[in-house]
Amino acid sequence: MEEERRLCFVGITRAQQRLILSTAARRTIRGLSGPTIISQFLAELPKEHLEIVKQAQTTMDYADAQHSPFRIGQSVKHPTLGIGKIVDLPPSRAVVDFPVSGRKTLLLEYARLQPVS
Repeated sequence: MEEERRLCFVGITRAQQRLILSTAARRTIRGLSGPTIISQFLAELPKEHLEIVKQAQTTMDYADAQHSPFRIGQSVKHPTLGIGKIVDLPPSRAVVDFPVSGRKTLLLEYARLQPVS
């Protein structure tokens, strides 16, 4: 732990004029979104030298199918996979049957699916 702390502060001291540190409130790992833990090293920095800016979440978060703009049975278009039909909506994802490429499970946040009229 001490070596990690030392490396963190070595990196901080290399900044010549301004240093921007960031942290994410949530991370997506294996398709599941969850909160993150802020590094303990950030808490050790002197507060008088910090400007803390909170930024609003900008990505779409489809935590459950109830808030998804899609529904089971709906036809959708994917930029590379083409047109398919949604067969399931597990949390944050869509399972879509595509005629050519088969059944795919896609993360709604990144899939760029569009409803087909």
